[in-house]
Amino acid sequence: MFFGGGNDGTTPAATIDVYNSLADVWSLVHLSTARSQLSIAATTNSVLFAGGVNSNGDLSAVVDALKLTERAVN
Repeated sequence: MFFGGGNDGTTPAATIDVYNSLADVWSLVHLSTARSQLSIAATTNSVLFAGGVNSNGDLSAVVDALKLTERAVN
């Protein structure tokens, strides 16, 4: 399970909360840039976090890929 982006009411977040149901453990991964209102898509080996709104209120064209085997955002 993934929760990424979002905001605290005023400031976009730059983190993704990742839940591993097999190990019953949460971990935290950082996005390349803070933004809210992301679009999320999953493939077999990756989860993509795309677009959203950045801290200036502008639309973002950034796409981050979380490789499930590496737990790193590229």
